[in-house]
Amino acid sequence: MHQRAVVGGGLIAWRWSALLTATRNEELAYASGLDPRQEQLILTVCLAIMVAVAIKVVGVLLIAAMLIIPAAAVRCLARTPKVMAAIAAGIRSVAAILGLQGAYLFDTPAVPSVVCVATLIFTVLNADGSRWRDTG
Repeated sequence: MHQRAVVGGGLIAWRWSALLTATRNEELAYASGLDPRQEQLILTVCLAIMVAVAIKVVGVLLIAAMLIIPAAAVRCLARTPKVMAAIAAGIRSVAAILGLQGAYLFDTPAVPSVVCVATLIFTVLNADGSRWRDTG
């Protein structure tokens, strides 16, 4: 089962530039010689494989929270999608480590503790609402 996740992650890493181009601008993808529909299909299949494997491993609540909350938390900090993905991965790791430590220390359920830490990180990073305003 985990081999599918590795294959899906490897495919996304290998096709990163094409996937990003097709996702951001369909006309640019055509101009670059890419088929945006094919790239979107590859992205959808990889995401489906990775989510299906992860749901079996850790559960629906954690998957939904770890997909959405870290990406939303760093939206105001990152200038490029690659940087955003890297920072979000770091936030996921920190939330998981601190959430599991908190669950152990306070004798609380692990998954809600991880989600609470991720939400706290989101709140701290976005406490200043002015970063969300369009400055351009």
